Amino acid sequence: MFKDFLKNPLTVLHAIGITLIISAWTIIESYFHPVSQESLDGRLRLWARSLIRFIDLKVTVFNPHRFEIEPAKAYIIMCNHCSHYDIPLSLLALKGSIRMMAKKELLQLPIWGRAMKLTGFVSIDRFNPRQALKDMKYARMMMEKGIVLWIAPEGTRSKTGQLQELKPGGFRLAIDSGATIIPLAIIGSGEVMAAKSLQVSRGKSVDIHIGQPIDASKYTRRQRNDLMEAFETEIRGLTTNPSPKMEKRN
Repeated sequence: MFKDFLKNPLTVLHAIGITLIISAWTIIESYFHPVSQESLDGRLRLWARSLIRFIDLKVTVFNPHRFEIEPAKAYIIMCNHCSHYDIPLSLLALKGSIRMMAKKELLQLPIWGRAMKLTGFVSIDRFNPRQALKDMKYARMMMEKGIVLWIAPEGTRSKTGQLQELKPGGFRLAIDSGATIIPLAIIGSGEVMAAKSLQVSRGKSVDIHIGQPIDASKYTRRQRNDLMEAFETEIRGLTTNPSPKMEKRN
């Protein structure tokens, strides 16, 4: 990790710096008045654009189904996951109040964790089933307020770029909340910043493919495996045979 940092210290320091600036800005403002969801959305996109532009990352979004997030509907973005850059890329690919469902340890970090809580990020306790049920209930409540959850159903970043085994939690949440799953396939992010690495490659290109939405309200808990299979089929199709229609370059 330290050797990776030495290869691109400015990129790592920029990422840390912009994250701390926006986090501190949000925390300080919250002491004076509530920060609107619209303002928080703007700050997250400012953070994402800053990270992407600093490394001269070329991003192309393909939206063949002309999908757009509608107000007052429950959505969960499910994304293949190869890089830390998948999160800012997702924020720029779709409009909406997108927030990551993160492991609880991230929300316990000083400054950043506090800002994540204020912004509406949702944590999940992976080791305490009773607390995990409470976390899921809170996640449903946030979705009712217009939050679009971002979930990496593999649970961790893929080292090979291949889709890993899917975890069931996000799919159970989608069924219980009657949410629409938005499959998002990001191709090339692992070449920008691989899993378990701090080395960042500049000037790369990434394609983002927005798949056919899947209505989880049509599935029961007993059909959870069918829902997981439908998502996996869609993601694998997007990553192996994407349809380059409705191109939009950011």
